[in-house]
Amino acid sequence: MRRSERQHSSPWLRRRGAVVATAVAMVVLVAGCGGIPLDDSPRVIAPDRLPEALVEPTTTLPPGVDPGADGVNADLFLFLDSVSEQVLVPCAVPTSAGGSVEARARAVIERLVNLDPDETNLCSDDLTTAVPSNLIVLSVRLVVERQGNVLELNLDRESLSGIEATQQRRAIAQLVFTATDVPGVSAVRFFADGEAISVPVEDRTADPDEAITTADFPGLAQRTEDFADLLAALEAPPTTVAAGP
Repeated sequence: MRRSERQHSSPWLRRRGAVVATAVAMVVLVAGCGGIPLDDSPRVIAPDRLPEALVEPTTTLPPGVDPGADGVNADLFLFLDSVSEQVLVPCAVPTSAGGSVEARARAVIERLVNLDPDETNLCSDDLTTAVPSNLIVLSVRLVVERQGNVLELNLDRESLSGIEATQQRRAIAQLVFTATDVPGVSAVRFFADGEAISVPVEDRTADPDEAITTADFPGLAQRTEDFADLLAALEAPPTTVAAGP
């Protein structure tokens, strides 16, 4: 993936990157203890104790995005493979805002497809993706249904079939978590060359035409939620206690 020569200077995004890096480091350190602990208060790792690759990553704008334009920092969900159990971690990257929920969802999905963690400094080195860069998005359509707004994601059949069987479930999970993180998207329905298809979810194969949500990955969703709680605790401003008389 080609990198833009323009650097994104958002203080919020740089801070979020550092927070994610700290959280990743914390999870890696406790991986041998059987899961992500939820302490009464966050434990902060000193910057000089972190690997250099995890400290304050810089960000690069995707080609064609004007740094002065009204962009959106979207969360792409990538796998943290340094722990014994699968966890999806949000990686904040700049995308174009788009003119609608549908346009924004397509921009985010295409950003996920085109992101190569091995060739970008946007995300921690501990994060990986099962979504190949040659996956072709043919069309994206948002439909309003009783259970909510469903994003119909139409993919090229040949490029989709190129994903190894062992990686398909992981790729589908990434696409679902990333798409439904866009405000206004509740679920994803998958198509190949315009035909509704079955996709693997956590413990089964979904029916064709089924709307997939993060609830179809219950174990992964719980671990990812626990990690999000850890991020929120790290991002929370410190509590100031008034000095006594």
